[in-house]
Amino acid sequence: MKREKIFCLTCCDNRIVLSKIFDESKHDVFFVRNPGNIFLDNDADLFSHARAGIDVAISLNFEKFYVIGHTECRALNAALNKDYPTKSIQDFVSCKSREVDDFDMSSVSLSDFEKINAKKSTDELRKYIAKTKNIESLEFKSFVFDVSSNDLIELQ
Repeated sequence: MKREKIFCLTCCDNRIVLSKIFDESKHDVFFVRNPGNIFLDNDADLFSHARAGIDVAISLNFEKFYVIGHTECRALNAALNKDYPTKSIQDFVSCKSREVDDFDMSSVSLSDFEKINAKKSTDELRKYIAKTKNIESLEFKSFVFDVSSNDLIELQ
């Protein structure tokens, strides 16, 4: 049986238990983790580690590219409330706030922001890969992992 090759960008929060999401006997999964599972195509310096991981997955002919956010994300909560514990976290997560400035952030719940972020990061991932590869045969999906129930919810 052919093992599926899946690239996954997800948050560095340890409550995302990846072994509960993917069956290692059926999948080769390459993970890149960062606070808030954030990726922006237009910021090469800030996202160089994610770009390196994506480039490895492309070179190994991965066909599935997933972004998995999660509930109760502390990094996104900091971005949403502009309450940053350190300057480095502010620099990192505030870039996502700039991307959604057209929203009235006071009316966006953390739950909605987690979904918006996962979808936006998936769109940015698609844009980045399309610069170097034909993406017609690739699969891109966005998910939110519920840290309370361990359910993986696919976003439409």
